[in-house]
Amino acid sequence: MRPLLRAPALVRHIRSAPLPAVQARRWRASQAAPASTSSAQHQRQTPPPPSSRPQPETPSAPQPPPPSTPQTYYTLFPLTFPHGPPPAGPFTPPLSTLKREYLRLQSSAHPDLHHGQATQASATVSSALINTAYKTLAHPLHRAEYLLSLRGAEPLAEAAKMGDAEGDAELLMEVMEVREAVEGARSEDEVRGLMGENEERIKECVQGLEETFGRDDLEAAARGVVRLRYWVGVEDKLKEWVGEGER
Repeated sequence: MRPLLRAPALVRHIRSAPLPAVQARRWRASQAAPASTSSAQHQRQTPPPPSSRPQPETPSAPQPPPPSTPQTYYTLFPLTFPHGPPPAGPFTPPLSTLKREYLRLQSSAHPDLHHGQATQASATVSSALINTAYKTLAHPLHRAEYLLSLRGAEPLAEAAKMGDAEGDAELLMEVMEVREAVEGARSEDEVRGLMGENEERIKECVQGLEETFGRDDLEAAARGVVRLRYWVGVEDKLKEWVGEGER
């Protein structure tokens, strides 16, 4: 017969005694549960690293508005110049379309159609601008000079306005001969013949400007403007002669 164990010895005996398989698993689970629970709580309490935290959206800097297209004589007549000035658009516009658009604009901007001092003053300015733009774009010489200024070629434009043909001796000689013929004309038929010849010279100059402005060659265009200015001056002299003869 085994001797009876005292209480402390009995406890040590129970702890050291082998447990059944089921009881052993339960005991191990009870010992591991606090650790896993503590680990889960630690994971919930530990904040995520800064790189994984959701970042607030940074408002984008305000973008400047796109630059507005500056108003030119061409923008006043969008039906006549849908592509704008050369080289995008042609040098010579359809003159009938230009005139119709001009009349339509003037009919809506005429000062007599507006009431009030401020409104009439604004309409007067608009009407004057439309009138100047039409006269400029309808005439090949003024149109070419305006194009040079519009493209920032002020020195070329000024030289063209002054009729600077220095270095073109052949042109100067031809102009002098034509002017002498105009001054020596004695009959209207003779003047009409000179006018026909001069119209061909002007047409040739305009065709040259179509090409030079079309390929954006401003220096060549300026030389063409000088040539055109001389022949337009001859045309004015011939018209004066005809006008005086009809009086």
